[in-house]
Amino acid sequence: MDSTEVQSESARIKAFDSLRGLAALGVVLWHYGAHFKAHPFIEVFTPFYRAGYLLVDFFFVLSGYVITRAYWTDRRRFKLGKNIRSRIARLYPLHFFTLVAVAILQWQLTSHGDAAFIYTLNNGYHFLLNLVMINGIGLQDGYSFNGPAWSISTEFVVNVAFLAFIASSLILRGTYLVFGLATALLLFTSSHTLVNGDRVLGHLDAQLVRCMLGFGMGVLLQLAHRHGWIHAPGMRAWARDLLAMAIIITFIVFMNTQRPHATIISYLAVIVLSAFTLAAVYQSIGVKKLLEVRPLVFLGEISYSIYLVHFPLQLLFVVICSYSGLSLDYQNVVVMALYFVILVALSSLTYRYIEQPGQAFLSPRRRPASESAAAIS
Repeated sequence: MDSTEVQSESARIKAFDSLRGLAALGVVLWHYGAHFKAHPFIEVFTPFYRAGYLLVDFFFVLSGYVITRAYWTDRRRFKLGKNIRSRIARLYPLHFFTLVAVAILQWQLTSHGDAAFIYTLNNGYHFLLNLVMINGIGLQDGYSFNGPAWSISTEFVVNVAFLAFIASSLILRGTYLVFGLATALLLFTSSHTLVNGDRVLGHLDAQLVRCMLGFGMGVLLQLAHRHGWIHAPGMRAWARDLLAMAIIITFIVFMNTQRPHATIISYLAVIVLSAFTLAAVYQSIGVKKLLEVRPLVFLGEISYSIYLVHFPLQLLFVVICSYSGLSLDYQNVVVMALYFVILVALSSLTYRYIEQPGQAFLSPRRRPASESAAAIS
């Protein structure tokens, strides 16, 4: 890989950051409606109130794309220990902070005589699972503490497996694939069913498999981009923009047709739509420029905080109301606006004072600039 390719691969795709931020807000809308039983501006936000949870699959696809782009390079892929540590540095500080915050807030709520808010499996066993980020891979009895963090757990485990995969030789990678396919066939033969409740092939956690499929699609999409398999040099700019807008609209319309419990086909369809969205936006001109405006990019930068902070903030609202006797009408647009303003402000603070310092503290020490001027961050 020459220096031009290294520079290209190291540059952030700001439009993707913006899409991540908008998707995070879509998940927040889903939980606002589901947890507060309120749906302000329902005429506008119906797709997100109905199926905002499907945007988590968009995160998985985007994660597969970004992780492949950043780590599957000649310079970086063999540094397995350093790569895993980088992922821990990126994910763990805010995960730990919000875990402790939710534990304290739920304790405050239950000690005041109220029932736990939404997630009730807040015991020592599930705290330990959350603490080591394996709370969403099949060992859990259900959602606990900061419930949305289940996806962080699955993504972390899939990230580690992927980093180990790309650090291996070509022969070993082929062996892993054959072994995985053989295991899946054996499980299917023994279980005689594809999906049963929260299990796939009788044993695998459905949410973990969901993450693996989405992440894998993102990996394939990035490799396709890298090798020039997705390229439309003859397509006019207006046609590229029209295609990108059409796919985004299709995505939203599809969500509008869904219900709280999606089918397997729905999850697979969203994974495919997510890949099409990323591919179309990447090739677009005007749509990409629109998504690169600073406010949207900023939302993308703090999207991890938005995702992990939004439930603790909901819980904080409930605790304050419990202790003060205040009753909030979450259907009121002013209350909703207040919640989202506080969420963005609080997420900005956690991004600046939790995420960034934590990542800097836990990240592997960088070599001096003179020794690693071309290294991919």
